[in-house]
Amino acid sequence: MDVIVFLIAGFFGIKILLPGIIGPILVHSRQKQPAQPEFKSFDPSDLDGDIADFFTRSVSAIQDEGFEFLGYTSWSVQDRQRMYFGLLINREAEDMGLVVYITSGHDKHPVETRYVEFAAEFTVAREITTNNSTQIEVFKKQPERMVFRFPHILSPHQLYLLHRRLKGTYAAGWAPLPPPHGREIQAVHDSIAKEYQKQVRAGYFYLDREEGVYRPTWKGAFLMTWKLIWPFTMVQNILVRRRANRLINELMGEEG
Repeated sequence: MDVIVFLIAGFFGIKILLPGIIGPILVHSRQKQPAQPEFKSFDPSDLDGDIADFFTRSVSAIQDEGFEFLGYTSWSVQDRQRMYFGLLINREAEDMGLVVYITSGHDKHPVETRYVEFAAEFTVAREITTNNSTQIEVFKKQPERMVFRFPHILSPHQLYLLHRRLKGTYAAGWAPLPPPHGREIQAVHDSIAKEYQKQVRAGYFYLDREEGVYRPTWKGAFLMTWKLIWPFTMVQNILVRRRANRLINELMGEEG
């Protein structure tokens, strides 16, 4: 019996206590985000074949929904982490479309995330975002930004249909606030920079003016790390899937 208790304690120590304590220390000491990130355009063909194909297929599928392609942009979040975006706009519906690829970690064993996202802003200072990301959100949630995740909806067509119906449900009567014509890419750049300012106000980051970077506070380091370790990841994924299925049933009825 003592051996079983010891093994169980060891399992939880390895799965929870060790990463839950050492992880925040590493995040607090190492992580930093440029306060004024340098964005660069890129050509998807310069990336690995499957990633280039992901961008090509996703952009084409979103264009089929009435979107205009704007361009590709990328930025280095921190050492060994880079984010790539394909940006589109539907001027009639006043929605933005994004194709996102994030890579981090060592070159030999990278951690990769890819997803499609649709977003709409409104004059009431609210935003509705719909994506199929499998990535767990570690930042502090902002009440003005309603984020709906459907990780198992891989079709951009189906995802955009859900986005339009979410707008009809939650944003009925709200006046849209699209980015200025010709400055759509810059608007996305600005929104990324503003997100870190919001996280500073939430107590997750602070601005290191000497280096010109945002660094996690101890509060932010612990909370962001804990959201990424078991069993919190398991619970969060279950809740996301349940919410997604409920919304699909409500929004699509028999079509879902």
